[in-house]
Amino acid sequence: MAKAYADEKDPYVLKSIAQYAASSANDSQELGNLFKSMLKNDNDIVRNKAVGALGSPHAVKVEGVVDALTPMINDSNIDVAKRACEGIGRLHDDKAVEPIVAALNDEAKSDIHGSCLKGLQWLWLDFPSHESTSEAAYKASLDYLNKTPRSEKVPAWNAVGAFNSISAYAAALTCHSLDKVLRKLACLHEEKCLLTLCCSVCLANLAINILALFLHALDYSCCNSA
Repeated sequence: MAKAYADEKDPYVLKSIAQYAASSANDSQELGNLFKSMLKNDNDIVRNKAVGALGSPHAVKVEGVVDALTPMINDSNIDVAKRACEGIGRLHDDKAVEPIVAALNDEAKSDIHGSCLKGLQWLWLDFPSHESTSEAAYKASLDYLNKTPRSEKVPAWNAVGAFNSISAYAAALTCHSLDKVLRKLACLHEEKCLLTLCCSVCLANLAINILALFLHALDYSCCNSA
């Protein structure tokens, strides 16, 4: 199929290929190369769909996929850039940490910082499978939340949303310290900005997850002792 559409120019056809054939990228390097060529397309939607196809576990075997997605973090279209930030993390390759951190260190890119944190989360938390446990991505996440000096844009108000999937069980599986994350979120909660509301929601979610884990363990214990 990739050969048949190698010279295709129609944006609608190209975006449809990226949308409906994305799950086959690992099975065909030619298809992966077709998606990579779409990253240079002038059409924003085509680039967005191509980033989505490559920033996926279905494309981890595509040669050079991380290098191909890296420049897309700086795409002129913010939706493409956001998708690249998240997608590159889903490839579970530590090479993705450096370009994500570079974006996080650029205050002018604060609009995509939330997506950058989600990309890092895929690398160290990887909810719900918890197969990727990148120490570098975990440290980069905390470094961003600890970043000083503070400004109205950094840390980005939506950055803490990347931690919504954390639970005590998840933290144990990934061998990372839930205590450090909780303490950092609690500190951010004290800051008088939009982060306060986001942290409130995130901390509430964490509390519910921890309570659910406790109740599950209690129920299991009661069943076994009955």
